Amino acid sequence: MKAAIKKYKFEIIFLTIGFVFFVWFCNSFMVEIPHLAWFSQFQLLEPFFNKRLDLIKILSVKCGTHGLLGYNLLFLLNTVCFKMTTFFDVYLNDVMVLIIGAVSAFQLRKLSEKKDYSYLIALFLVCLTAFSAIQL
Repeated sequence: MKAAIKKYKFEIIFLTIGFVFFVWFCNSFMVEIPHLAWFSQFQLLEPFFNKRLDLIKILSVKCGTHGLLGYNLLFLLNTVCFKMTTFFDVYLNDVMVLIIGAVSAFQLRKLSEKKDYSYLIALFLVCLTAFSAIQL
């Protein structure tokens, strides 16, 4: 484990700084405003809390557009874990951005032959792109 940390120290440092800044930025500037797209999912809440929710109700066209099983399940997860906050989308986005940034940084390491200043600049640009406020 220590050898891996030592080997990838620049990637870990850049990713950590970028991710911490991105999470801080998201939490500082996001406002709790309900999504209008969620209103069709409200029909799922009563059967869910009364323990009468079945797969047919989740797949129902009445509870959103047909084919939104994943979206309906994320809505229920958000309701249970985060008490239906709109920050759930921000947290989910933070995790996805971290994964994309990590994959990009480690692929860049595989592609680079030299680990000089040009590599550090490229790594910085990958992290800057991955953890950009434009992601919001």
